[in-house]
Amino acid sequence: ILVPLPRAFVFGSPAVVSPAGRSGRRTSLARSRHLTAASRSAGAVPDIHAKLFLDSLPAVLYSDMDALSHRGSSVCVDVDFGNGSDWAEGVAVIDSILSPGSSSANALDRKQRKGLEHVKTLLLSMGMEESHIPKELLSSTTEDSSYLLEEFGGIRKRKNRIKLKNVVVAHRFVQRVMRSSDSLRFESDHYLPAEWWELSQDAREQLCDVLSWHHLSRWDFNVTEIAKICNGAPLLFLGWAILCSPASQQAMVSSLGKAGGKAKARDGYDFGKLFSLNPKKLCTFLRSIESDYNSDNPYHDNTHAADVVQTFHALIQMGGREHTSNDLEIFGVLLAAAVHDVGHPGYNNSFQINARTELAMRYNDISVLENMHASKAFQRLLGDDKDPMMDILSGMKPEQVQMLREIVTAAVLHTDMSKHFSGVDKMRGLLSSRSMSEFKNSHSLDFLAFLLHLADISNAAKPAPMFIEWADLCLKEFFRQGDKELEMDLPVSPLCDRNKTSRPKSQIGFITFVVKPSFDVLGKILPRVQAEVIPIIESNLDFWAKEKEAAK
Repeated sequence: ILVPLPRAFVFGSPAVVSPAGRSGRRTSLARSRHLTAASRSAGAVPDIHAKLFLDSLPAVLYSDMDALSHRGSSVCVDVDFGNGSDWAEGVAVIDSILSPGSSSANALDRKQRKGLEHVKTLLLSMGMEESHIPKELLSSTTEDSSYLLEEFGGIRKRKNRIKLKNVVVAHRFVQRVMRSSDSLRFESDHYLPAEWWELSQDAREQLCDVLSWHHLSRWDFNVTEIAKICNGAPLLFLGWAILCSPASQQAMVSSLGKAGGKAKARDGYDFGKLFSLNPKKLCTFLRSIESDYNSDNPYHDNTHAADVVQTFHALIQMGGREHTSNDLEIFGVLLAAAVHDVGHPGYNNSFQINARTELAMRYNDISVLENMHASKAFQRLLGDDKDPMMDILSGMKPEQVQMLREIVTAAVLHTDMSKHFSGVDKMRGLLSSRSMSEFKNSHSLDFLAFLLHLADISNAAKPAPMFIEWADLCLKEFFRQGDKELEMDLPVSPLCDRNKTSRPKSQIGFITFVVKPSFDVLGKILPRVQAEVIPIIESNLDFWAKEKEAAK
């Protein structure tokens, strides 16, 4: 196993004979062999400072690496890096070298240990996108694997090429915003959307029940049922119920004349008090955003957006809240969930790039749709023609507005599926190299963006019949794209050919390589995910395996 050291820490110079004689020469040759091989895989450039640091490491470290290479076995670490990628092997080897009590760790002095830890830190965020992808998936030639590589790894046509990286977002720890004595008071603490009054009494009773804090926080929440009850406005009602909690729940209870309408505050985010969030303006904004979701899309529509909002909220309530102390970030990522696919044309990034659409030209083939979604949302909020009636930022301080824009934009861009494998590996690395307190203080936005991405791919992790319904809607949209690609004489994207795609095989690959490994990582720090979600994923995988056998 060779350590694919980061670009800045690898050199390819010849071995240098040390004053120690033949033993020293063997040490230098060992270093050269490992590091030169690493440079070939990581695309390295010489760095004399890295060379000096690595030359200072004791020979026993390299003898340990030789033993690992010859033995070819995996290394046991606290966090499972066993996804079979070059990146995972590299991180695992560094962890084994630093393992307390090992001969290599005992041979390191404090400065050397600190330096190697720094190498690992850089490795967590560097390397080619391909180095994060499981080798089994890279070596496969099936249609399903082509889709997974293209959609979640950003690799097209099996060409080895360096992918452009996401812009690095500067994370600033935002102090928790406290309510001031002169906070803005809203026109009503019991505001209800106008659409509420257009519903039947029975529909209001149902909504009051399913939009309660308890039900909103459930993993088995069925958003399609909500869409039916509220006459096709699930994003409006779910967004309002969650973002305006607990006032939204109190308003529904009060309007129905139920006991407890004037009771003390229940569970909720209380963004109204924290950020002077006006519920009427929020509903106007959500109404406008929902209207921009394409109702002709089988999958990427307002119901999907509402589902992602609720699922992200559920993950926060299933333990995610304990790993962030930043209310502004939670508020921002919930907003990002609502707008993350606004204006989606129903044809993915690959189509945009291959067809050289106006969107692809505008965003230079980089996260084309994600850039469009974020831009469209902020044109509403901060553009020249913004409507003051939907200005949900009006009660916030200028610095909060800027921070919120950074948070929402970063979170939406994180939903680019082509960054999936590197994103999951980054989270593995952060969880293994940081204490929980350090992780909470310095990487809470990384964590929340990761939760949003998992919410976006959670369809296959939902209980029956939801996971089947979502799979069919997704394939329906894919096949529509494939038909369009044939019509335009473009390459048909993986899983988009209705005559070649196997329904169960597509889901087996999606769950095996994308969904389950991601939730396994999350389950390491959220016990409820491990206990409640992983069994559902395994059951769904078994269902599709039986469907595959039945189709033979």
